[in-house]
Formats: sequence, structure tokens, C-alpha cells
Amino acid sequence: GISMIFTRVSSSLGKNALLDIAAELSILLLRPSAISSKKQLELAFYLANKSFGTGHSIAKKFHLEFLLWLAGCKDIRKAFAETTFTDAKDILVISFARGTKKQVIGQILDSLSSNEKKFSLSDEVEPLVLEKISLSRV
Repeated sequence: GISMIFTRVSSSLGKNALLDIAAELSILLLRPSAISSKKQLELAFYLANKSFGTGHSIAKKFHLEFLLWLAGCKDIRKAFAETTFTDAKDILVISFARGTKKQVIGQILDSLSSNEKKFSLSDEVEPLVLEKISLSRV
């Protein structure tokens, strides 16, 4: 099955170059402040898997479906606007590529001309954040 791998990086590339690479690799480049907890990522991942598995997804690509759930909306432009990185020196990268975590992160670091940064996500979560994700398709 699909697994989710995420890391925090600092890149020397410009925003447009980064967005082109992200589109090519089907990875998400988010602002770390857009994510408050691991549970947020896990819930969006679970719901994206579920909607893809039952053929009820809005997006045709899995990473975009995940992003819609994560942002709690049905409009991909809005989802990108709310979550995309603003500073190339601080990006949360989320990938659904196959391979070991080490391989995938290695590929990400190379592709984005970036270095990995220290990153820890809380296990605590605001109930409202999860509610927004859960109710976004009701």
C-alpha cells in the first residue's frame, strides 16, 4: 500500500523551481505552521486512502486528495493557498513515494537541493482541527 513520509527541509532553490519539482515528483511542499500535529496528517491520510479506495475522491492524484482533506476543503487552489510553503528555508515535505524512508528522503533532499532540518510534531491536537478535516465532505 501507500505510505506517507514527511520531513522538514531548507532549500537553496527558488519558489517556482521548487513548485515545478514538487509537481513532477507528486510531493507536497507545505509551511510547517500549517500542521499542528501528527494526528492531523494521519487523519487526512486515512480519509484520502478511504475516498480513493471507494472511488469517491475529488482529486485524480493521491497527494492532491490528501491535501484537500488536510486543508479541509474541496477546492485545490484554496487548499494550496492555505498550506503551501512561504519560505524555501523552511518547508515540510510530504511524499507518498514507494521505497524506504531513507531512500525517499534521500531523493527529496537531492531533488530539492536541500538539507534536512530538525522536526518534531506534537501528538496533541486541537479537536477543531480534526473536526474541520472530518466534516469537510459532509
